[in-house]
Amino acid sequence: MHIKLEDFREDFNLELARFFDLLPPELFEGSEIKQTLSEFCQREGKRIRPYLLYESYLLFQGQDHELALHASILPELTHNFLLIHADVMDRDRTRRGSPTGHESYTEQFPGPNASRFGDSMATIAGMLLQLLSNDLVAELNVSTEKRLRIWKVMSRAIRMTLLGQELDLENQKRLDLSDHLRVKIARYKTAYYSIEAPLHIGAILADAEDGYLSILSSFAIPYGVLFQLRDDIEDEVIRSPSIENLVTQYSRQSHEALRQLSLVLNNGASLENLHQLVGQTGETQSA
Repeated sequence: MHIKLEDFREDFNLELARFFDLLPPELFEGSEIKQTLSEFCQREGKRIRPYLLYESYLLFQGQDHELALHASILPELTHNFLLIHADVMDRDRTRRGSPTGHESYTEQFPGPNASRFGDSMATIAGMLLQLLSNDLVAELNVSTEKRLRIWKVMSRAIRMTLLGQELDLENQKRLDLSDHLRVKIARYKTAYYSIEAPLHIGAILADAEDGYLSILSSFAIPYGVLFQLRDDIEDEVIRSPSIENLVTQYSRQSHEALRQLSLVLNNGASLENLHQLVGQTGETQSA
């Protein structure tokens, strides 16, 4: 059984709301920040990262759909943690049609130190979201070995994303950014945490053999690069014939990797949803 993204999104949004509703008040020691975190995470989004985790779980014949749905909250919490911090670095003012995390706090604090207050509170909010994702892993109803493997997958993905953000910041002023470096930034910033990690976690939860993880990566990395390049084009960060050629190249690589995975699994129909994702225009930052 596989599910379309739009159908999954409805189920996931209910699960995400339930997750925040069930967080014990004592976890926040009376702070009102829980409501801020809940509101930010529940803003309308495409939910591609949790969807990839869930689809991967089904792809490898996982049977506990409630477990997979609950676990799919993990990459969404991490995504929002990274978004909040990236918005501070990039000085973005809106996110999903509403003020960014730091802007929301800045508006609550009139005076000359409003911006510093907003940045500081947003930093705290992002860190709390990542701690919640760690708690979620620790409480998953799976073996200790699986929890450790999942934690390692997410830890590596976050590390690579932060290194990608560092590279991006260091090269923002360059007008002659090479295609090689642009692809490297896209791979680090997006492919590992947005695509590879969710696919790997779904496979791990479904008891897929380790060999399948590298096959999933052969799809995840080019698709992640494609995902980010399309986002940059839509945001008018870049637009040139060479970038359009890269988009075509990585789109073909993504489809070809899915065809290879289909041959290995002998289950081509189950990959149709992923083929459709590759064919759509991706948005990394708002998704």
